Amino acid sequence: MKLIYIYLAFLFIGIDLPAQSSFRINGFVMNEDKAPIEAATVLIDGSHIVGQTDRNGFFQLTLSGSKLVTIHIDALGYFPLSVPFTVASDLKRNFILRKNDMELNEVVVSGDSKRNIQMGSSQNLIKVNKSYIEENFSGSLMQSLEGIPGVKAMNIGSGQSKPAIRGLGFNRMIVVENGIRHEGQQWGEDHGLEIDQFAIDNIEIIKGPGSLLYGSDAIGGVINMQSDYVPVNTFEGRLNLFARTNNESIGLFSQLAGRKDKFYYKANMTLIDYADYKVPTDSIQYYSYYIKLKDRRLRNTAGKEQNAGVTLGYISERFKSDFQISNVYAKSGFFCRCPRIGSPPFGYRL
Repeated sequence: MKLIYIYLAFLFIGIDLPAQSSFRINGFVMNEDKAPIEAATVLIDGSHIVGQTDRNGFFQLTLSGSKLVTIHIDALGYFPLSVPFTVASDLKRNFILRKNDMELNEVVVSGDSKRNIQMGSSQNLIKVNKSYIEENFSGSLMQSLEGIPGVKAMNIGSGQSKPAIRGLGFNRMIVVENGIRHEGQQWGEDHGLEIDQFAIDNIEIIKGPGSLLYGSDAIGGVINMQSDYVPVNTFEGRLNLFARTNNESIGLFSQLAGRKDKFYYKANMTLIDYADYKVPTDSIQYYSYYIKLKDRRLRNTAGKEQNAGVTLGYISERFKSDFQISNVYAKSGFFCRCPRIGSPPFGYRL
């Protein structure tokens, strides 16, 4: 009988030992304002025991055996916390995390749909708007666009120029304004563009063959210009004034526009006047001729421009139509010292 009691005692002892070999750590994670912190990561250093706080800030970890452990708590927006303590029984602890007030720099996410279109196209397409023209304003429209790679201006005097794309010009490229081809610049070297650069809103430049869309003349490229701005207010206007000291140039561009319901109008005017160019010398050499300059000015490089235009339009969700009428007048000279038999060099005026 005594042996039976001893056997039962050992049996109960064997059953109780596993129950005391694991302990539970229950914790509550909060901030300095006593608010619970959700989704904080809780782990015991040196082990694979990991947990996470619930929406109320509570967590529970199970540890086998009593030992000295270090609990590490990390949460987004707070400084990490490490707490060492000895586990010899089930525990309940509160943990307070301090806020990390570090601010990130501004993050800007941008996309370029035009670039994606260009990368998927076999043609090299570049688009510029009115702001680009105003920021790069020069004596003529093509001089204003010379900053675009592959685009050059063949200057004709001080106020006129004609385009060239990758070395091709004249009848090897096409200039289109509001769907109408400008063929005047194809005739000869002394014919420039008959376009008011201040009245243009957007420019599309195609560098490379565009014959399929614009005809056989577009082997070098296409310059497509649009005056497609539609007013948004009942009445609006703008006025640009500009001046240059070298040739005493002065000019203005004014535009009045308005819209009522589906009808709109635009009226613009450009006036430019400039004198002969000044140079820092009293004479120049042209071929074998020495030409004296009066008042250090290149004679016959003065000129003027007088442009005006009116647009009447109608626009709806599915339909747009406009009527445009414009007049471009340019009078400019260019310094061309060409020798003639029996006569001194002379200049031209267009």
